[in-house]
Amino acid sequence: GGHIDGGEAAIRDLLRPIDDVLKIVRGISQRLSPIFLKNLGLIIALEHLAEKVAEQSGIVVQVDLSALDGLFPENWNIDLYRIVQEALTNAVKHSGASRIRLSAIATRTIVMLEIADNGRGLREKPGDKPGLGLLLMQHRATAFGGRVRFEQLNPGLAVQIEIPNRPQG
Repeated sequence: GGHIDGGEAAIRDLLRPIDDVLKIVRGISQRLSPIFLKNLGLIIALEHLAEKVAEQSGIVVQVDLSALDGLFPENWNIDLYRIVQEALTNAVKHSGASRIRLSAIATRTIVMLEIADNGRGLREKPGDKPGLGLLLMQHRATAFGGRVRFEQLNPGLAVQIEIPNRPQG
């Protein structure tokens, strides 16, 4: 049964960088202020976050936020950033994904950010409560008029954050 031990060691080695990611992500989030977001813009902040997550976890993170160009609804705030951060962190920690895609679509009425991974998805055992992280995401979103949906992919999970797109002016 030598193979099993080798496998466990390999898994431990794989998980080690994840702890580092979480430390770094928390570090970044502590430095983030609404002013930073306003000055830098949400898009750059999210691209920076995705880059850091990819660098630390070794997971390929594709980002396409071009749909957000020129959009800055008044209710884009730190909470939106935090939800994306939470979704990325969840994907790194729990999904076993090799790829995560952060993308956006905007219509006249809504802006949607999607964090989709090719991992395990929400394989909840009967009786499992939704994770605290997921509940927090939903709670945060309702605070600024948004909502969070989870869609089971095959394979993987998509976290969709929808917020009203109110024209500026």
